[in-house]
Amino acid sequence: YESLAIFLAHFLEVGGKLSICNQGLLSLSKLPWLNSDDLYLLSKIRKEIRLEDPKPIARKIPIKKGMIGQGLSRYWKVKESMSDLLAATITLLGHNGLLRGDEIFSRIRAKDVTWDHTSAKRSMSLHIGQPTQPGKTAEDGSGFILQIFDYLGPSAYKYLRTWFDLHDLWSKSESYIFPNVVTSNKGKTVQLLFNECVSKKWYERQLDAMLTAIGEDSKRYSVHSLRAGGATELFLAGASLAMVQNYGRWTSLSALIYFRDSCGIIAYAAARAFETGTFQCAGGN
Repeated sequence: YESLAIFLAHFLEVGGKLSICNQGLLSLSKLPWLNSDDLYLLSKIRKEIRLEDPKPIARKIPIKKGMIGQGLSRYWKVKESMSDLLAATITLLGHNGLLRGDEIFSRIRAKDVTWDHTSAKRSMSLHIGQPTQPGKTAEDGSGFILQIFDYLGPSAYKYLRTWFDLHDLWSKSESYIFPNVVTSNKGKTVQLLFNECVSKKWYERQLDAMLTAIGEDSKRYSVHSLRAGGATELFLAGASLAMVQNYGRWTSLSALIYFRDSCGIIAYAAARAFETGTFQCAGGN
């Protein structure tokens, strides 16, 4: 099943034509080694590739680094406003870490962040726990460890480190890294409460405002767009499906949902596989 699904994603969808795909699934149903359960799973993969997933959140447009960069240069005043810096930091962390919404707002404390400032590739490790959606993170409540590396330009590592410096979170292990924002009736930030976690609704308003400011229709995006954008850019950078699955913590091939890019990410993946000689037909021919 897995080999067929990967083949289906990489090679039968170039140009968005599904006639071969439909005929193939029909003929495969007559083969004894492919049972009805596998056929059903393959049909779901086809729907995911065509963006026919009925869940609205799965159909939101990815937010990529370029858009975040526009937000930093054209909207967020991170050197003047703590609330803007907070919104930008959350955005970069969600994108760089391919985090789900419930993971971003899972009450991460300062003690849950481990830093490596000394090695050639600076990084931070986050312990993400207390899942709000069973099955999305560890079901036993232990969560998982996510490592995020620094890179040139605005990054989650740089922004979160700056945030720690400004609020001395190095010595406040029990404080939430993303505090609750108290605002006045006019929407002006009054206070940051580090003993409470930031509200998802507050962040959604900040994200919508940034997207609108750079000329985007905010209704086409959601917090989940950060995860989608991070995954899409990994695919565009040449990461394999297995790599994206592992980093994004997908236990199934649902990572294929994030083969979304106007440049044609699936065609790119197929061309890259043939170019590098990594694709082999059954039997090794």
